[in-house]
Amino acid sequence: MRNSPAIAAATEMNPGRYPEYDHKELHKQVTTKFISEWNVKPQDINGVLAYPAGIAQGTGAEIFIHEEL
Repeated sequence: MRNSPAIAAATEMNPGRYPEYDHKELHKQVTTKFISEWNVKPQDINGVLAYPAGIAQGTGAEIFIHEEL
């Protein structure tokens, strides 16, 4: 194989509201849950697809949130 295979996985939070988290903290919570749920190390991950942050809070879309993660 010329390239490494891609393995995709997803994680979601339990349905509900999370007023104690801002948009960046919510991304951090999901990422932390992903790492523990799928038993991977951060160095095993070489790409992240994340929705634009801030839309639901009305603070505008941060379309480069994946780069911060």
